[in-house]
Amino acid sequence: MSKKKITLTIVFTFIILVFIGLILYFFYKPMPIIDNPENCEIVKLAYNSSYEKGNSEFTELSEFNEQDILTCLSNYKEKKTFAICKGYSLNNYQFEIYIDTGNDLKSIHLGHDSFSSLSYGSHKYQIVNDEDLKNDLLKIIEEGQIYEKNN
Repeated sequence: MSKKKITLTIVFTFIILVFIGLILYFFYKPMPIIDNPENCEIVKLAYNSSYEKGNSEFTELSEFNEQDILTCLSNYKEKKTFAICKGYSLNNYQFEIYIDTGNDLKSIHLGHDSFSSLSYGSHKYQIVNDEDLKNDLLKIIEEGQIYEKNN
């Protein structure tokens, strides 16, 4: 091969690799768990008080500050994975949250393998900094319970 063909092959390969890299970056970059908390509604918020013991004793919470929780979720990020949501064991999760985003029903599971998904068979989204998110949600829920007791 001539020097010109080798140079063109290297340049073309480089351009293709950069293009593929950009596509993967924009497709899998971290993004907020929910975009517009003002347009969302929590359908279900359940807490597993036996999470540390490996049991599943979920309590569906009815008294909580919905806007604070939605705002908290919008401050954390998730990133798309290659994994597909094919069911899960509730023993592995501390929180189970279902949110109506206006367009979809999004499920969020926080625990050993924290993820969100739109439905069974769809891609899983890995929650970034899930331990911090769980702690922040616990604080919001506890503050809400203290407020309810004082009023």
